[in-house]
Amino acid sequence: MRRVHTPGDKLFVDFAGRTVPVNIPHTQNVIHAQIFVSVLGFSNYTFVYAVPDQTIASWVECHVKCFEYMEGVPKWVVSDNLKAAVIRRERDRIVINPTYRECLTHYDSAPRPARSRRPKDKGKVEVGVKIIQRFMLFKLRDRVFFDIDELNKELRNLCDQLNAHPFKKLPGSRSKWFEEREKMKLRPLPVKAFELCEWRYQVRVNVDYHLEHGGSYYSVPSHLIGNRVDLRYDSKTLEVFFNGRRVALHSFQGEAGLIQTLDEHRPVAHQRVVEGEPADLLQWADSVGANAKRMIVHHLEDRNDLTNGLRTAQRLRELARKYGEERFEHACGYALTVNIKTLRNMESILKNKTDLRPATTPATTSPEEHENLRGGDYFED
Repeated sequence: MRRVHTPGDKLFVDFAGRTVPVNIPHTQNVIHAQIFVSVLGFSNYTFVYAVPDQTIASWVECHVKCFEYMEGVPKWVVSDNLKAAVIRRERDRIVINPTYRECLTHYDSAPRPARSRRPKDKGKVEVGVKIIQRFMLFKLRDRVFFDIDELNKELRNLCDQLNAHPFKKLPGSRSKWFEEREKMKLRPLPVKAFELCEWRYQVRVNVDYHLEHGGSYYSVPSHLIGNRVDLRYDSKTLEVFFNGRRVALHSFQGEAGLIQTLDEHRPVAHQRVVEGEPADLLQWADSVGANAKRMIVHHLEDRNDLTNGLRTAQRLRELARKYGEERFEHACGYALTVNIKTLRNMESILKNKTDLRPATTPATTSPEEHENLRGGDYFED
C-alpha cells in the first residue's frame, strides 16, 4: 500500500542499529552512544541526536531536542515498541510509558506506536536510519570523540548538510520542502520545554501525616494517614497523588533533613497548637496591622513575665477571631493611645465598643465680666 503523508501529521522516530564510541577522558571507560533518528513523513526532514543510552530520560531528551530543532510539533509520533515508549501491548489497548505520554501531551502531540514486527509501519525512519548510517556514521568511523556534546555538534553539521542535499527524483531538498510546505503546518512549541519527572509509587503516609522522600519529609492532608500515595518529582517540585488526583504540591530542593508542612494539611487541633507559638503570633499580628503588632510585641517581648505574656497574646488572637481582625486593629489603636494593654481592659473595650464612641472634648468657659476682676493690664508696670 502506498502511504500518502500530509504536512505536519506524522514524525517517525527510532534508534539506529550502529553506535558511536565515546571515550571518557582520564578513564578507561568507553560509552557506546545511541543515535536517535527522526524523519517527518511529508518532507523527510531529518534530525539526528546522540544519547548515552535508551532509557526513558534519554528518549524524552531526544524528543525535546527534535521539536526544538524543527521549531514545531507534529500531530502524531510513530515509534518502535521499546520500553521507553511502550510498557506492554494488550489485546484491546497499548500501555504507553507514563513519562513518555506526559512528554508528548505537554507538546500537544500523541504517540502512535507501530505494530509489533511490522517495520513497514515506520518505513520512513527505517530508510532514514540507513541513510544516516551511510551518510553520517560512515564519515565518523575514524573520528575519536571524548564527549557526547562534541559528537552532537558534529552530527548537527552533518544533519544540516543532509537536509540541504537535493533530492534525486524530486525537485528541491528536505530543507526546502520543510520550510515551504510543512513547517507552517506543525503545532507551535509550548512556552516552556518539558522537564523530565520521575515517579515513586505506593509510598506510605506516616502517622504524623508526612511521607519520606530523599531523606526529607513532606506533608499530605491528615485524612490520608496510613494510605499509600504516588509521588511525581523533578528538580523543582514534588507532587503527591492519591487515586490519580493530586492532593499536595511542595517545592523540592533535593536536600536531606528538610521538613515541609502546609498548614491546611494539619488537623484542627494541631493548627491551634501551632498558631499559639510566638513566631506564628507575630506573623499573624503583622498581617492584621501595625497597632495589633505593637500590642502583641508588647506581650511577647516587653513584659517581664513572658509566660503570661504568651497566654495573653493567645487570648488576644481569640478576641480578634470573635470580633473580627479589622475591629481588633481599631481597638488596639484606641487602647495604645491611652496606654491600655491588659487583657481585661481589651475585652472591655471590645465588648462595650468604647473605641467606637465619638470623642468628646471638655467645654471651655470664660469667666463672667465683673468689676472686681482684674485683667492682665493690672499687673503691668
